[in-house]
Amino acid sequence: MKGYKDGTFRPQATITRAEFILLVLKIASPDAKTPSDLRCFKDLEVKVPQWYAPSVCIAQALGIIKGYPDRTFRPHQSISFAEGLTIALRALKFDLQSPGKNEQWYEPSIQIARNAHLLLPLLKTPHHHLLREEAAELLY
Repeated sequence: MKGYKDGTFRPQATITRAEFILLVLKIASPDAKTPSDLRCFKDLEVKVPQWYAPSVCIAQALGIIKGYPDRTFRPHQSISFAEGLTIALRALKFDLQSPGKNEQWYEPSIQIARNAHLLLPLLKTPHHHLLREEAAELLY
């Protein structure tokens, strides 16, 4: 994980969905090929692709991310713990079962984290915006 150009890491800053995807792919699929079409979500810039477009489209092609029901990815939005955990587990090819009838979409991921004693304090707050230091620990 690299810091910023000014030499800082900013551990207490939140991490965006785009930043997190880039990190996940560096770990789980460093040799993945970039798709030719970088319009895998409605909100990716078509005329001038952004720095994150290749990573986002690779992750989508690999089934690591699904995006939102409106077919957007929201790259600049802070990623929640539940989203980051689920993405990391998918990237590392964990078998994520479908949630039970009365469970939230992220419950299978939370159960895996609980069993592995992973970031236990965050398990009670799945909608918590993931901080850079927490993302580093999660991916470690």
